[in-house]
Amino acid sequence: MPEICVVDGCEKTVAHRRGKPDKTKGFNFCSTHKSRVYLRNLTGNEENFLDLISTQFVSQKTGESISWNPNDFDTFQNTTYPFIPFKNRVKSQAKAICSKCEKQKTIASSAFQFCIACAQEEQYRGAVCQICNVVADGNIGMIKDEIYRCISCSQKMSKYNINSNQAMALGQIKNCQICNKSVDHTRRPRRKSTKGQACIDHDHKTKLVRGILCANCNNIEGYLNKIDDPEKWIANLVDYLKNPLLGVDQIYVPKLKKLRNKEEE
Repeated sequence: MPEICVVDGCEKTVAHRRGKPDKTKGFNFCSTHKSRVYLRNLTGNEENFLDLISTQFVSQKTGESISWNPNDFDTFQNTTYPFIPFKNRVKSQAKAICSKCEKQKTIASSAFQFCIACAQEEQYRGAVCQICNVVADGNIGMIKDEIYRCISCSQKMSKYNINSNQAMALGQIKNCQICNKSVDHTRRPRRKSTKGQACIDHDHKTKLVRGILCANCNNIEGYLNKIDDPEKWIANLVDYLKNPLLGVDQIYVPKLKKLRNKEEE
């Protein structure tokens, strides 16, 4: 029977090293809680040592308080690819055939012989992005620091210079803030159709994020931003639609086929 992590509520197996339980500060922890000890610089002599690990800790990157999630994934625990014995592994960062995509690439995980992209797809397979709620199904890359976030959301955070809390707040907005149509944060930007896709809107001058728009409103806003006097342009558009130069009944364009028949006669 495998040993279980000593932290209350955690049912993961104890981290092993060279076939034996890898004790940390005299305790048997899973790999997740083992990392908490080093993240918090704990010595093991604190009175509430286990409580400090099982509750909140402060992220060294952002300074935010983060709670332990009992549903945390151990790395590669849900991958369907075989574990490679130590004697058969290639060195990390070496060039080799990735076991998943079967292409010659730089290896990021020697234990499974995954390239960087495939390692991101398999490392936290089954985890849910805490920003857009997309599930890592083996085709979507997922990374984790203070939260789980897919590669797409990570790129947006970097592009718009926002932190995890700001990104999660934007992910809660389910409607375009102009036309009020529902938007989907899980739609990937590279898809052919952008219908329903949630777009992060920002000021191109100040670079500050303003909110969430649908693709159509985002494109219109971007176009209006290039016009010297957008308010006048909108007023002209409204006036044009109300009072068109030609009424519907004043002009008729016959079908091209009819024109050709007339020319033949």
